[in-house]
Amino acid sequence: MGRELSPATVAPCHSLLSSILASAVRGRLIAFNPCEGVRLPAQRKRAGGLVPLTLDQVTELLLPSVPDWHRPVVAAAAGAGLRWGECLRLRWADIVLPDDDDQDATLTVRRVVIEVNGHATDKPYPKTAQSRRVVPVPPFLRAELARHRERTDPAKVDRVFTNQAGDPMLRSNFRRQVWRPSLVRAGLLGEVTETGPYRFRATWRSTTLNRYTHTPADFHRVIRGVFAYPADDPLTKKDDHRSGRPESEEEEAR
Repeated sequence: MGRELSPATVAPCHSLLSSILASAVRGRLIAFNPCEGVRLPAQRKRAGGLVPLTLDQVTELLLPSVPDWHRPVVAAAAGAGLRWGECLRLRWADIVLPDDDDQDATLTVRRVVIEVNGHATDKPYPKTAQSRRVVPVPPFLRAELARHRERTDPAKVDRVFTNQAGDPMLRSNFRRQVWRPSLVRAGLLGEVTETGPYRFRATWRSTTLNRYTHTPADFHRVIRGVFAYPADDPLTKKDDHRSGRPESEEEEAR
């Protein structure tokens, strides 16, 4: 596995499989855990790490490249330092935008949204106790929120950031349909190529996505599926499941 997958992918897969086999050892189904003592490939940090965008890059390059409807959520992440789940759970009641520009605008983080199996669910508390906070709103974010409030109807949909149908956004859809194309248009990732009259395609290099057709979560799902039956079922009655015949018929056939 280490020859084909990155160390960051191998480590959680090894951890999951090791915990499953440890349970089998405790249940006396196997004598020992073969994952014990296995040396994992070292996870090396990339040189330079993450390079954050400057304020000028955000306001002059990134935000103009984001579609109007989704521009406020990007501005909130950049201007207020909100996590994705904090952005999605933000309500208009949490935002104070005084008419007087001399008064400070603020937003309050109280709750978050989490995604489980492709469904967005409200969580009544944030990641940590310190995550509950009042955040000052910078001028560019204040302008985006004011324009967004005029486009929406807070009386009907009190959630600030939604898709255009008024439903909670999903991270994967937003990344694929909005975020990456916006980075390409801003010249911060990949390039835009013309494929025909008035038709364009955004392309970017992503060795992780192009090289592998699965993610650690997919691997975990496969492993869990194998051990979804009772502990003694796939291990002690494996031949019975393959034949499709009851155990009594197997004995008669013998």
